[in-house]
This record gives sequence, C-alpha cells and structure tokens, in this order.
Amino acid sequence: MEFKVRTPTELIESVDERTGLIDQLNTAAGMKGSQFEDFYKPLITQLAEYVLECPLERDAYAEPCGALRFGMTSALFALRHTTTKVFANGQGSERRRQLTEQYKFAAFAAALASVPATVHARVQVSTGEPGKKLVWNPYHRAPQLYRWLREVDSRGRYEIAWRTDNVIITQANAVAFSADIFRAGTWVYFDYEVIRDMYDAIAPAKKTGKESPLWLTVYEGETLAREFERKAAVGPYTPAAMPPGVSSESVAAIVTPSQPASPAAAPAAQPNPATASESTAATTQPSGDPSTPTEAVAPGPAEAPGATSAPAPNPVHEKAREMLSKAPPHVAEVFTAIRLKADYENLRKTWTVTEEGSMHVTVDTVKGLGRSPGDIVTDLKDHKFCTGHFTMQAPKRTILVLTPETAAILLGEVDAHVQ
Repeated sequence: MEFKVRTPTELIESVDERTGLIDQLNTAAGMKGSQFEDFYKPLITQLAEYVLECPLERDAYAEPCGALRFGMTSALFALRHTTTKVFANGQGSERRRQLTEQYKFAAFAAALASVPATVHARVQVSTGEPGKKLVWNPYHRAPQLYRWLREVDSRGRYEIAWRTDNVIITQANAVAFSADIFRAGTWVYFDYEVIRDMYDAIAPAKKTGKESPLWLTVYEGETLAREFERKAAVGPYTPAAMPPGVSSESVAAIVTPSQPASPAAAPAAQPNPATASESTAATTQPSGDPSTPTEAVAPGPAEAPGATSAPAPNPVHEKAREMLSKAPPHVAEVFTAIRLKADYENLRKTWTVTEEGSMHVTVDTVKGLGRSPGDIVTDLKDHKFCTGHFTMQAPKRTILVLTPETAAILLGEVDAHVQ
C-alpha cells in the first residue's frame, strides 16, 4: 500500500482524534500540561517520526499508524502500572520517593522504544520507481523513516508491505534502535539504576534471564495493550432481528416438531415456500458466534415447550468483580502480575481448591512481583482476598489461604484487569 509522507505531528493528531490517548497519557503521567509537553510529548513525536504510518503486525494494530497507536497504548498501560512494584528490592522509602518520577518516565520511554523492533521484524518499507526500489534499513545514517524518505526520495511517497521472511530481532537490536528514539542528553540527569532498568525493559518479550520490576511493568503494558485490542476487535454481541414472517413460536415448532405449536403461532406458520425455506436455513445455519444459535432458537414465552431460563449469575464471580473494583490499583494489579508470570502454568499446578471453594497456594505465587511477599500478603489480607496462612513441615513452606473470589480471579474465571 502506498502512502504520502505526513509529518509526525499530523500523525499524532490523527491517532489522538480517534482515541484521545494524549489526554489519557497526560493524566496517567500526573504531569502539568507544560511538563508533559516538554518531557513526555517529544518521545511520542520521535516514535511517530520513526514509524510514520507503519502498522504493527498482522494480528493486532494492523491499520495505518497501528505501530504508533500501539506504542501510545502500551505506554499508557505501563504508566498506570507504575506503583511501588517498579522499584527494585532493597530501595528504602526515601530513595523511592526520589526516584518515583524517574521510574514513571522510564516505563513510558521503554514502552515506546520497544516498538521499532517489532516494526522491523514484521514490515518492509520501500520507495522509488519500479526497478529502482530502495528498502528502509534501520542502520542507515538517517534511520527514522521520516528522515530517511526525505533523504533518499523527493517524491514524498512510500510503500508498506508485510514481510514474508522470518527476521529475528534480538533485545540487543531493540536497544540499539532505541538510540534513534531518544534525543541526545535525555538521560543525563537520571539515576544510573533507573537507566539500567529502563534499557533492560525495552522489548520485554525478547528478554532472557532475570526480570526486573520495571521489565514486568513494561511487559504488562504490552500484554494489556494487545488484550485491549483483541477485546475491541471482538466487540459486543448484538442479537439479530427475526426474519420477516418468523416468530419465536414458529422457530420453537421447527426445533421441537413433536410438540404442537401454540395457537398464537398459527398465522406465522404458513409463510410462502420461499420465505419458509430461507427462514429455516437462517435459523439452522451455524454463524461462527457461539451465542448466535442460542439466540436464534430460544423459545419466547416461558410456557412454550422446551423453554429454558437463562443461567443465574455466579455470586462468587459477581463478588470477585466487586472486590476488584473497590481494591486500590496496586492490590488489583497483583492478580494481573501473577497471571502474566512466565511460570504461571507450573504455579497453577501447585494450587489446591478445598470443598468450600477457598484456595491454598504457596508463597512462591506472590514472589518476583517487585514487592516483598510480606507486603503483598498484608495487602491481600487487608482487602479480604486472603484469609490467613499456615506452614507445612514436609517440605517446609508457607501456604496462603485465598477466598473463593480470589480463586476465581487467579484461575481466569474473572478478568483480573479492572479499567
């Protein structure tokens, strides 16, 4: 697909008109308007200059400007998750107070700087006349797409296509690309530990080895951004209206022919042959939506033959959602962090559910989340997610007793993310 070059400012405004992400990022950053414009906004502009209208990947954010929108969305989720867990263990309260704003900016920056690696692995950009095509290379002296196009082609047009080859981009490559996003001197006043953790968190899905708390924050940001896109793509289910001449009673008669239709259905039971055959096909043909056949064949009146009532809401799930909505963000995010742990499936095998519905989990479940397990357990107890703990002797280990509502959240029966 061919595009005409637009300025980074135009692209940001285009994305913001559809999403309102700039105001959301400003709110999440907790900055005054001028501070956001001076410190945060330039990085968004740099990313827009680098990727222009490139999509991200085939399965998500595949539209023009998709890469830019993904970067802004993942940065937003990362900022919302910059609670105490971005700090490394052993940092005292005074040092945390001093570094809070630095770590927030680092999470934002790492999320944006992770985008170019994915773009180069999934997308190929070219420009020039047929037979004289030039392909965008991240190691050009003007690696930003906007600057590269101005240097190699005065036409102001370029083509974007999905790559057909398997390009492996390592985290080291991703960190190298980030130098083209960050302006010189960006990090001169930052603490060395913050800078180290920031570079370590770039392109988190590609990292191997020990995970830092900031890495987990950026990784959650990317994961939630993709989950947000998946849910938005599915959209809400909207039941279709009955075809002309078809009522719920006539459908019930088709589904259960041994039962006589009610008198009220008699007038609708004699449509013309063409309408009847089309209606029958419409009501029996699978649609791809698991809920569609149920909606199409459900009898109308409660006294109709074969009528079934809708299942009652699960009270445990309802209470779990209520508890999550009332819990502080840093408590609710514990469950998201556990679900995103690399060894989640192995941890899950160690959990046991009692006859009363409560769950016993090892304290390992809340380790490696950027905060001490003791602090996390205290929070869970304070907000009624955990009722206590006990110690097993063989082998010796601490077991947490979680409520049925907490079990539903950890097992994925209730969405752990509350917006």
